[in-house]
Amino acid sequence: MDVVAPAASVNCTAIDMSKWLTFLINKGRTSNGIQLIPEDIFKTMITKQVDFEDYFESDSELYATDGYAMGWKTGKYRGKSICRHTGKIEGYSCIQAFMPDDDLGISIMMNLHSPTVAIMHTILYSTIDSLLNLPRINWTYKFRDDKKPTAEDYKDCHVDVFHSIYPDAIPNEMPSHKLMKSYMAHSYEGIYYNSGYGFMKIVSQDDKLYMKYRDMFLLIKPYWSGNFRVDNVKEDILTMSIPLNFICNEEQKSIGLRIRFEPLIDDIVFFKKN
Repeated sequence: MDVVAPAASVNCTAIDMSKWLTFLINKGRTSNGIQLIPEDIFKTMITKQVDFEDYFESDSELYATDGYAMGWKTGKYRGKSICRHTGKIEGYSCIQAFMPDDDLGISIMMNLHSPTVAIMHTILYSTIDSLLNLPRINWTYKFRDDKKPTAEDYKDCHVDVFHSIYPDAIPNEMPSHKLMKSYMAHSYEGIYYNSGYGFMKIVSQDDKLYMKYRDMFLLIKPYWSGNFRVDNVKEDILTMSIPLNFICNEEQKSIGLRIRFEPLIDDIVFFKKN
């Protein structure tokens, strides 16, 4: 989690979170009346700064978000102002919300990574309805109908980037010792570097190539046409299967590699260190 520390390294207990929510409900004032954040600044912090609709059109009632403030998603819940934000890292999920006009704050923490969005919002909305004496809505049914979660639902953070780019890719099933001769001829093994992503090491073990990156040690699977696939790559909350391609010079020796660490942008290029 150190890599994404600004976004994912807030560790908190339920008691401390309740103190934080009380501070928010009191508009930046501590429990003993000290105004730590001036009210005008606090109002700016929770006021929409940009448009941000965090839902698909069919889900507008479920995730009623209209904008983003300073670290808060803003919107209306049943006509009442609400600020909320979810967070998750592998193994944990949470949501916190407060309603500035109703003196109400709620935090939900779960020892479950995914899928949690539906259940967290079901609990959140049902709790708000109960505390504010609003007419009851069956949020469980709205989120899930009468369907039970399937095994596939628990894979919503698994992304197969490789096959989305190479849908017709064919695994290279030649004997590994023969493939290793090709790897050695191309000088694939070595240390690679990118100024933004740091060092990566390509090593061989039992006639197979492996990628050593951060705390990961992952098998590099060969495909025809010079493509390689790496599974179980951890990036934030995602577990990905991604393509890796070596860059060779005129002598067909590796001088770098391209790897799709980010699903929504182009490959990240690492250059081989001499």
